Amino acid sequence: MEFEEIHVHGELIAVDFPKMPWTPIRAFTVTASQDVQERGNHITGSNEYVILISGNASFEVTLLDGTKKEVALNTAGASFYMDATSYVKYTLHEKGSTILVFSDRSYEARD
Repeated sequence: MEFEEIHVHGELIAVDFPKMPWTPIRAFTVTASQDVQERGNHITGSNEYVILISGNASFEVTLLDGTKKEVALNTAGASFYMDATSYVKYTLHEKGSTILVFSDRSYEARD
């Protein structure tokens, strides 16, 4: 799914929601605190739309049927969608790399 309402102008990244197929309930960011930071290793549990804010990141997404897809985000504003059944592992490749994620589910702390 391509989200057609992302506008990148220099350091401004604006996101409009009218064309999103579900209502965002939560937004969060993840920023690498070291040169290479691996995250994820879990089922998303919600529909998620990921946008690269800075740096670069790569994602390995495993779908419910076992199909794997790899996504590389290398330009601010680059984005992709994961559904609630996706298993995700990802790497932020440099200190300060940041992603913004919109989710259709409220935050639930994990053990």
